[in-house]
Amino acid sequence: MKKIIHINTSTPLGGWQANTPRGWAPYVAKTLKKYYPKCEIECWSPESATTKYYFFKENGITFRFFPSVSIFGRELSLSLLNNLKEEIKKNSCLLHLHAYHNWMGYAIASLFGNRVPIVAQHHGDRAPIDFSTSVRKASAPLLLTELFIERFCLKKMWQFFVLSDNEKNYLAKFAKKSVIKFQPLPINTKIFRPTGKNTAKQALNIPHNTKLILTVASLSKLKGIEYLLHALPKIRENYNCKLIILGKDRGYKKILEQTIDKLKINDFVTFNWIDKPKILAKFYSAANVFVLPSLSEGAPVSIMEALSCGLPVIATKVGGIPKILANQNIGVLVEPANPKALADAIKYVFKNYKKFNACRTYAKNHFDEKIIALKTKEIYETI
Repeated sequence: MKKIIHINTSTPLGGWQANTPRGWAPYVAKTLKKYYPKCEIECWSPESATTKYYFFKENGITFRFFPSVSIFGRELSLSLLNNLKEEIKKNSCLLHLHAYHNWMGYAIASLFGNRVPIVAQHHGDRAPIDFSTSVRKASAPLLLTELFIERFCLKKMWQFFVLSDNEKNYLAKFAKKSVIKFQPLPINTKIFRPTGKNTAKQALNIPHNTKLILTVASLSKLKGIEYLLHALPKIRENYNCKLIILGKDRGYKKILEQTIDKLKINDFVTFNWIDKPKILAKFYSAANVFVLPSLSEGAPVSIMEALSCGLPVIATKVGGIPKILANQNIGVLVEPANPKALADAIKYVFKNYKKFNACRTYAKNHFDEKIIALKTKEIYETI
């Protein structure tokens, strides 16, 4: 098999100085190496925090970091492109890009798409056309230019892994439908597994008789958390419940706190941020329902993690979520921006909890890292 080079094309991975790169590109690369150790795999990334090329090896994977500059908040590394050119001359390579609606994605596709197979994996990044209604008029010419460049470059991709029908439909305007495939990111179902609800609640100091509603999402307007907050008083009319929100603040926490004060639900809402998977799994196990009220999404990993822990999911009909919640015995889909629909769905899950008994099995059969690794390798072997 060809040498597989995973390339993070967008924001720097972080953690490179401690030899612990974070992000989906390293995780997918490590997952493939774990199940297919004979594959030669590397992981490359632009890194604006360094002025020198840097590399290290971990578990049989070589991680390489290249100096880059940030242009309008997006990375461009001439060093990475030059080294990739030399690498392709020396070895038979397959490139796996992580995110592609950016300058690095365009450059790699245009320079190497006719020479080596390229897999382009969607990570929820958005096409330029998606920003057309929110940019200033002065930026419109630049946006239209980027849109033209993108469509020219992305035609050279050999395979797309997408997270939603919206992305699939967008790409189908200029790429063959046969090369566009819905594929979620992998999860480790051995880490995200049920541990017993009462045991998990006790470990987190949550009373056994409290219904725990959990959401794991960044604190931003697009996550629709305020609609869940407005649903909480309606749920509390019938159930003793508490809402825990786990997520990094993206400048929206103060607005959410103002909503909480206005609704007088301060005693029933808690914010936190957990970045350790084993601890996060305890929260999933302790919860009685997972809710993701997003206004826009790809295919959220948090939903798959929740299901893997045996937790029913309520989520909005946006992005790739309907494809994930394709089984009625694992969750409920609701319209976005609708507190009443959220409240009714949560009450329904509480009342009919035994109905949602397929969550763990469904997650293992569809999202486990071994299954996703196999599907990825099969694509590699066909292009």
